Amino acid sequence: MNRKIFVIFVLFFTLFFLTNSVYSGQKVDKKILKQASKLRKKGDKELKKQNYDKAIEFYTESLKLYPDNKSVHNNLAIAYVQKKEYEKAVEHYEKALEIDPKFKNPKKPLLNLLNYLGSSFMQKGDYKKSNYYYEKLLNHLEENEKNKKFIMTVNYRIGINSYRLKENKKSLEYLQKVLNFPKFKETFPKLYPPVLYLIGTNYAVLGNYEESDKYLKEYIALKKGEEKKDPFVSYAYFFLGENHFKALEDKINELKKTKNEKELENIKKMAISMRDEIEPYFKKCIELNPKFEDAYTKLGNFYYLANDTKKALEIYNKLLELFPNSSSYYSYKKFRDSLKKKLEQNK
Repeated sequence: MNRKIFVIFVLFFTLFFLTNSVYSGQKVDKKILKQASKLRKKGDKELKKQNYDKAIEFYTESLKLYPDNKSVHNNLAIAYVQKKEYEKAVEHYEKALEIDPKFKNPKKPLLNLLNYLGSSFMQKGDYKKSNYYYEKLLNHLEENEKNKKFIMTVNYRIGINSYRLKENKKSLEYLQKVLNFPKFKETFPKLYPPVLYLIGTNYAVLGNYEESDKYLKEYIALKKGEEKKDPFVSYAYFFLGENHFKALEDKINELKKTKNEKELENIKKMAISMRDEIEPYFKKCIELNPKFEDAYTKLGNFYYLANDTKKALEIYNKLLELFPNSSSYYSYKKFRDSLKKKLEQNK
């Protein structure tokens, strides 16, 4: 929500809020209540005059005498919004609702403020803080037909933020909620492919290669004919290749633990047998994005495992040609030289 619109919205309801200063049933000394009430009224006057600093001062003093006045917390939150001290505003809106969960005055402004803060911090790249406010927003939103789409949108944003924070389990949890939205594919046809991609890559990072393959393959199928327009398609192919390459590496590592020479001899045979599951994905990734450095290194390493030294050498020569400024350049060169030496020895 635009900040100016939000501020106008809050000011529009200010007069209504000021009329609802109801104390809870808690027994408090009458003199204290009277003094707290005087301070509250002074705060109300200053708030109407838009003297927010003075209003905050009077409301704060009132709350020191009587902390459980829901309306003072609500009005104090309004003053903090005008001062752009949004975190303090959230605190007092929530306190008003804690005192009386049925208190209607702060509910809508609080929801709008939490949405505004979640969106603002997301745009600024502070994904952790954005999630903090979006999660608060979900806690305050009632699950009903009216809020369904909005709740789905907030879950999507938390999923994206968590993905950017590399909190893959959390990202997966929220994106699965999005995918479970009734008729999600039909209702949000443009949002459906990126959700598939994010879920697939989350599964890949978490080591669930089978589930990752399922989502990434569906994503690629939906992008047929527009592969070169969407840069994420090349990443999807990379993750598919990497899934199978990592599965191969996992098997190799298990074999190495046995220290069984006969089993270790099977490593190259195993790599060769998985060639059709790995090579095409990295090749397609490179075809779509010739500057995808990691795809070259993975493909070169696979060829090495598959005992195809000539192909591995070709890939590493290409790496040195295409990425002279890479931080791994000298590592590539060292490995390339070892491949050249191996080929010469085998002549």
